[in-house]
Amino acid sequence: MIDLINTWGISWWKYFFPLVIQNTIFLVVVFWAIIYLKKVSAQIRYSIALLGVIKLLIPAFLPISWISLSNIVENSPGASAMINSVMGLGSSDPVSMQNVTIYGMLLMAWIIIGSILIGLPILSYWRINYRLRRSVLIETIRDHSGARIQVFETDVIAVPMTIGIRSKKIFVPRMWEKWSEDYRNMAITHELFHIRRHDGFIGVVQTVVQALYFFHPLVWVLNRRLNELREMVCDELAVGSRANDSVTYCRFLTDVAENLVLIKTEYPTMSSLGKKKTELFNRIQYLLEDTMKTSKGFTRFLTPTLVLGIFLLSWNCQGITQTTRQSDVLNDKSKPTDRAVKFIPYDSPPAPLSPIIPHYPKVAQAAGIEGLVIVQAFIDDQGIVKKTTILKGIPNTGLNEAAMEALKAVRFTPAMQKDKPVGVWISVPVNFKLNNKTE
Repeated sequence: MIDLINTWGISWWKYFFPLVIQNTIFLVVVFWAIIYLKKVSAQIRYSIALLGVIKLLIPAFLPISWISLSNIVENSPGASAMINSVMGLGSSDPVSMQNVTIYGMLLMAWIIIGSILIGLPILSYWRINYRLRRSVLIETIRDHSGARIQVFETDVIAVPMTIGIRSKKIFVPRMWEKWSEDYRNMAITHELFHIRRHDGFIGVVQTVVQALYFFHPLVWVLNRRLNELREMVCDELAVGSRANDSVTYCRFLTDVAENLVLIKTEYPTMSSLGKKKTELFNRIQYLLEDTMKTSKGFTRFLTPTLVLGIFLLSWNCQGITQTTRQSDVLNDKSKPTDRAVKFIPYDSPPAPLSPIIPHYPKVAQAAGIEGLVIVQAFIDDQGIVKKTTILKGIPNTGLNEAAMEALKAVRFTPAMQKDKPVGVWISVPVNFKLNNKTE
C-alpha cells in the first residue's frame, strides 16, 4: 500500500507541479487584464475572470515528451541540478521506500484538504435548505422563458438570495414587507438574472476549483473577485439603462448594508445579493460612475488571446524522463560524507565476478525515473563488499538503495598491491534504464 501511495505521489507531482506553474502564469495575465480594464463594463471583466476559472479546470493535454530533457542537460552546465531542485528531486539524503515519501504525503494532504473544502459547502447547503424548509410562499412569478419562479419569505436570511445549481426559488428576508415596491422589484429582478445566467452552477465550479487549488492564494483572490463582478453584472442588468433607477438602486443597496449590520447570517450562498459591506460599497460606486461602462476597442481581441493562452499553457510535462548525465556524475568533485573513506594505493583494481544487476524499484519505474547512481564501496581483501555509500545518486526514488544492495550481493576479485590482496575503496557506476536493463 505504501509503495502504491508513493507511486501515485510521484506521478501526481510530475503532472500537477508543472500545471500549477502554467496556471499561475495565466492567472497573472488575467489579473493584469482585470486591473488594466478597470474602466470597462463589469461583464467584460467577469468574462475574463471566468476564463481564469475555466483554465484551472482544463487538464494538461498537449504532450511535451518530444522535448529531450537529456539534451537540455547536455547543453547546459548545472541544468541537471536545477531540474532536480525544481521537480523536487534534490540532493537530499536517501529516504527508505518502506516509508511514505514526501510526494506520497503531499498527495494525501491534497486529497484530504480538498475533500474537506468540497464537503463543507455541501454540508452548508444541506443546513440552509433544512432551515429554509419553513419558509412561507408569498408569490409566484415568471422568468424570461416563462418558467415559474416561487418567492419565499423567511427569517433565516438577511438579504434576498437563490441557492442551488438550477434554482427555481427566490428567498427574501422578513423585512421584505417593509420595502417599497421599487425595492422589491429590483431585488427580484437581480435574483432572476442570477437564475437566468446559471450563476448557481458557476458557484459550484468555483467551489471545485478552490478545493483543487486550496494552496494557491491567486485562486482565492480570483474567486472573491469573480463573486464581486457577478453581483455588479446583475446590478447593472437589474437597473438597465435608466439613470434614475441607478440612484434608487444604490439607496436600496445602502439599506441592505445597514440590514447586514443588524442581522448577521451564518450561511454563505452562491448568489446572495450582498455578502460583505465593502463589496456593496464597490457595487454602489460602480453603478454611480458612468465612465466605467465605456469599453475599449482592443477588448474585442482580448478574449481570443486569452483563449489561445489556455491552449499554450496546457503542456503535459509528465512525459519528460528524469535523467542524469554520466559525464556530470563522473566529473563531480563532491565526496562521500563517510570519514572512513580514504585512498588506498593498489596495482590492480577489484573486478566483479558476476554482472551487477540491481532490482528496479517499482516506484521509480512507474514514475519514469532513470539515471546513473555512483556508489562508493569498500571491498576487502577477500573480495567482499563491506561498506557502501552514495557518491552521486537520485534520492527519494529507491534507486540509491537498489544500487547499494546489488553491489553487496556481488563478489569481487580483490585489489592487488605488490602481489598481495588489499581492501580498497572504489567508485562503481550503476546505470538505471527504463528498458529493464542496467549497466
